[in-house]
Amino acid sequence: MTCGSCGTRIEAEYEPCGFCRLSPSSAEFLKTFVRSRGNIKEVERELGIPYTAARSKLADLIEELGYDSDISKPARKRPTRE
Repeated sequence: MTCGSCGTRIEAEYEPCGFCRLSPSSAEFLKTFVRSRGNIKEVERELGIPYTAARSKLADLIEELGYDSDISKPARKRPTRE
């Protein structure tokens, strides 16, 4: 890593976090999503895209972070005691 202002350079071996590995388009979508407090309708309006495109971008972001984005799967129930 290098500072653009002073030129300080840090060299190390490390694994960047999931957010650091996001593509530029996913990072921008995430910023918009957070600014809109997770309101997909607001994301639609701000990005000028339809609901289905906003949901698709959210699913892509979730997968890029390494999570399962299949919202059609029911949530796992906790085992119950008998």
